[in-house]
Amino acid sequence: MKRVIQLKGERPSILEFRPAASDHIRFEPASGRIAIATRSRRLLEVYKQLLGSMLAGQADFFSDQNVCTLRPLQERGALLFEQHRPHEIHRIDVVELRWRRGDRDRLAVHGRDCFKILDDLKVRLVEGELTAARLHIAFAGRHANTSVVLQVPNRIDIKGLGIHEEVIRRLLSDTGIRRAATTV
Repeated sequence: MKRVIQLKGERPSILEFRPAASDHIRFEPASGRIAIATRSRRLLEVYKQLLGSMLAGQADFFSDQNVCTLRPLQERGALLFEQHRPHEIHRIDVVELRWRRGDRDRLAVHGRDCFKILDDLKVRLVEGELTAARLHIAFAGRHANTSVVLQVPNRIDIKGLGIHEEVIRRLLSDTGIRRAATTV
């Protein structure tokens, strides 16, 4: 329970309340994926194990392994999105890339067009691997832009979820960045 001071009329008084907390779980039957939004790391693991046991009969079914890969982006560059861009999306800019070559060489690039920057610097991306990317997605019409953070192997964060969330998920799946879930 929390206690705060409130004004009732013109006199201060104590308000006791229990802060609300909510978690959001979404299951995608077509892909065999779940999306869990919770502030508790411990509950995240409990939810994954419980849902894996209930829906698939395996507690580790919803593990975080190999959720995404940046190999298609590394091989095709920004052209990857041009070939798979849905009509709802006006433009996709790769505004941040993290690249690793070997154990010690790491490079972070920030800019409006990271692939142009890397091309200007004559970086040979095929020698290493992309480990993270940030996409800026502009939608057609008057819809708000959004940002997508990808980090290999298990992080896909779509900022500003809204009416275009499914369009972004479909784009990531169509390009091969979002991997298909293993099914039972």
